[in-house]
Amino acid sequence: MAKHFILWADDDPDDMTMFRRIVDEVQQHSLVLGANDGRDVLACLQLMRKEKTFPCLVILDLNMPALGGRETIGLMRREEDFAQIPIAVFTTAERQVDRNFCDRFNIPIFVKPASVAELTATIRQMLRTCNCHRAQERGATVPE
Repeated sequence: MAKHFILWADDDPDDMTMFRRIVDEVQQHSLVLGANDGRDVLACLQLMRKEKTFPCLVILDLNMPALGGRETIGLMRREEDFAQIPIAVFTTAERQVDRNFCDRFNIPIFVKPASVAELTATIRQMLRTCNCHRAQERGATVPE
């Protein structure tokens, strides 16, 4: 079976490791590709465009060095090839300004929980925003 992939950007390597482990446990048909910040996300998407292969979900932290989540979302939504890729925001603290920003783009926002059990539940919710069917139509699979 081919795997769908999720492009996840966070500048915290511990969070990325934990996220990958939990995704492997709860959704075996997904592969997590990591990015350090928004610049890495956009560079990955540019390479993927050449192959007509896109992730079924992009997960962003709002506060990252180089290019943060807000800027990345704005740039993705302006690019025709990237505009329909589902995005979820995963952040340490939800502020009203963050909620308003995400609402404007119809993007779900998830706050990083303290316990592994809560994190697993949050990741399950986040994965429900993954558009595997549409991604599959666009060729977003990674062979096993």
